[in-house]
Amino acid sequence: MTFKRHVIEGDPYPEREDHHLWDAVFRVAQEFYSSVWSLLLGMRASGARLKVGDRGLIMYPVFSDDVEESAWPDKEKWKKEKEKYLLPRKDEIKEVFNLAFRMLRAEGKV
Repeated sequence: MTFKRHVIEGDPYPEREDHHLWDAVFRVAQEFYSSVWSLLLGMRASGARLKVGDRGLIMYPVFSDDVEESAWPDKEKWKKEKEKYLLPRKDEIKEVFNLAFRMLRAEGKV
């Protein structure tokens, strides 16, 4: 029996308004920081969004009881997952976001 590995390239949610931001983040993560790629994909699938701030990309949660919209019904659950998954990898995540922001700026997309 042989198994085919499914490879996700870029952002798997093209219908969302921040798609171009996540697409850049995933391209950078896959190329340079594969260790955080799956973590960021999990955050995206759970309902995290990205926006452009004064100094770069900012990830923020969407709170909803609708599980199709978000895995975080409230700030408490987000805080627990942020502490468990994101904070231990914060330096790598910051670098991915910084590189993605610079790439987006160079491409004229932000």
